[in-house]
Amino acid sequence: MISEIYIRDEHDPNFEPGIIEYKDEIESIVSQIKMLLETKPGDVLGDPDFGLDLEYYIFETSVNSEAIREKVNDAISMFVKHTNNTSVDVEVSFGKSARGYDYCVVDIIVNGRKVVGYLIDKD
Repeated sequence: MISEIYIRDEHDPNFEPGIIEYKDEIESIVSQIKMLLETKPGDVLGDPDFGLDLEYYIFETSVNSEAIREKVNDAISMFVKHTNNTSVDVEVSFGKSARGYDYCVVDIIVNGRKVVGYLIDKD
C-alpha cells in the first residue's frame, strides 16, 4: 500500500497527533470518503464529476433516503479505491429535531463498523 498524507482534523474524535502519513487501508478509505462527501461537484479542477452535494440532494430535491444512499454508494464505487477484502456500506435516515427543523444522518460503515457520520441539517 502507498503511504498517504494524514488529513484528520484535530477536532476529529479519532485524531492522533504527531502522525504525518499512514499506510492503513481503512484510514485511506475514510480519508477518500470524507474528501468525496465534503467536495461539491465542479470544485476539483480536471474532474468536474468528483464530489457530492449532499445538502442539495437532501433539502432541494424530493428524493428519499434510499435514493440518497444509492447516490452516495455510486460515488464511493466510482471514486474510492479499496480492495475486495473491504466492504463499504451507507445508511441514510431523516428526522425532525425537537426544535422543528429537518435533518439527515449519513453513516459510512466499513467492514461492519461505523467510521464516518454526517449530520446535515437545515438550521
